[in-house]
Amino acid sequence: MYYHEDSSFETKTTIKRIFEKMEGVEDWLEQIAEIAKKADRFGSHEGHAAGTEQRERAILRDNLDFVLDFFAHRVASIALERAETTRCTDLLLDQAGAKKGDGSAFLRLMRHYFELDETGPHPGDVDCEDSLIGDFVWETYERVLQLDELARKYPQLVRFSARKMHGWPMIVSHHLDVSRDFKELFARLDIGGDYPLDVSPRKKRGSETPLLRYLEPMIRSFHVCREVLLGWEKNEWPEEDIASRLPAWWVNWPEVLPGPEVLKILRRLSSLPPMTKQSAARWSREIIVPIIMLEDARDRDTCEIPALLSIWRHRGVKGRGTFKSHLLSAVTSTIRRYSKRA
Repeated sequence: MYYHEDSSFETKTTIKRIFEKMEGVEDWLEQIAEIAKKADRFGSHEGHAAGTEQRERAILRDNLDFVLDFFAHRVASIALERAETTRCTDLLLDQAGAKKGDGSAFLRLMRHYFELDETGPHPGDVDCEDSLIGDFVWETYERVLQLDELARKYPQLVRFSARKMHGWPMIVSHHLDVSRDFKELFARLDIGGDYPLDVSPRKKRGSETPLLRYLEPMIRSFHVCREVLLGWEKNEWPEEDIASRLPAWWVNWPEVLPGPEVLKILRRLSSLPPMTKQSAARWSREIIVPIIMLEDARDRDTCEIPALLSIWRHRGVKGRGTFKSHLLSAVTSTIRRYSKRA
């Protein structure tokens, strides 16, 4: 058992008691797993007549597996939540390793890991073959390599996700020209078909502006949030349940939690039509510009977003009022240029 070297007797005693209780939970889980394992030989409960011992054992096994799954998810959720603020590197690195398939969670944990050591990555971390970030890089590389074959063999299974993306992961290098492959996949998978902006070849991404780069993650987040809200409303979710889950759909969650004013704006998303050229002005006026004014606009001296700084420097922008007017014009024009027709 691990104790911090400065632990008092009372602290050590408390930790010991907690550890003993956790061992009791572990014993229970092992017994459940053993009982379920013995019932595997009965196969599906549907293969046995009602009222037979075999059917009841099989049903019990399936329910015990559900119990294990429930607690596994709860423990994983609690451990991840603690890892994001913990000072215990064992917990932090274990969770980072478990989350290598979840890029955003993994990067949050690794940022926290290096924040604990203000000197940042050590030379050994950089050169070591067995590092979590190195593993993450290689796993991403291997997944992208396999993704090409997956898309070609099972396009019907990949298309649903591809339609919601604005691009497609591919291995790019100086000696391989993948433009033809991308063009073929774009057509086969209908990449971007459900994306809020028009990503077809007609809209040259090379002509994008700093403002579009700034807006695109926000637009994507609002588009998804709107769909989620419509689903919740269709299923008649109670308003308090919607309010409790809405923060998780904020573009900067969980690094930055949305304030009540932002949540109030997000809640209005379900009342808007899909983002198109025709609805660009309404999206800009009711959602995007109000949130930018709350979150990033600040003032001429403190704004840190290059795309917004350029608007602050417009001739005629004297304060937040004129800035908002220029911002509304720029955002509306950008969305109209890059969105689809209704």
